[in-house]
Amino acid sequence: MTLRGAVESDAEAICDFGTRYVVDFYAPILGAEAAQSQVDTWWSRAAMHPAVVAGIVIIALRDREIVGVAQVDIDLTPPMIWKLYVHPLLRGSGVGPRLLDAVIARLPRDAASVGIEHFTANTRAGDFYEREGFLVDRVEDAASGDPRLRVTWRVKTLR
Repeated sequence: MTLRGAVESDAEAICDFGTRYVVDFYAPILGAEAAQSQVDTWWSRAAMHPAVVAGIVIIALRDREIVGVAQVDIDLTPPMIWKLYVHPLLRGSGVGPRLLDAVIARLPRDAASVGIEHFTANTRAGDFYEREGFLVDRVEDAASGDPRLRVTWRVKTLR
C-alpha cells in the first residue's frame, strides 16, 4: 500500500470511493437520508475537486485502487482533518493511523495541535480517535435536534 497526495486526475475516483462506501457505513448510524446527504455534499465533484487541487487530500492506494482518503484544512487554527475514511475491508489494518500520520506530516511546522470531528453516534470513530490521542473538546447538538447528528469535536496536541 502507498500513500500520496491526491492529484487532479484522482478527484473522480475519490468521489466514487465516497459514493461506494460512505452511505453504506453511515446509513445505520445516521439514517439513509442523512448518510446520502453527507455524500452529496462532501463527496461531490464540486467539493472534492477544489480540495484535491489545493493539495489537501491524501489517498491510500492498494494495487492502484483507492482504499483510504484523508482531507485536512491547514488554513484553520487549529488545522482540521475533515475526512478520514478507510475501505470497509481494511478497517483495523493500520490504514487509518497511516493516513493520520501523513496528514499530520503535512501540517505547518508551527501547528501546536490538530482537530477532527465525527458524528457522536459513530462510536467506532470516537474510539479510534481516542486511541490516536484526539481528546474531546466539545459536543454540539444538531440544528435539527436529531441526536444521531450530534457532532463531537476533538483535538490532538502535537507539541
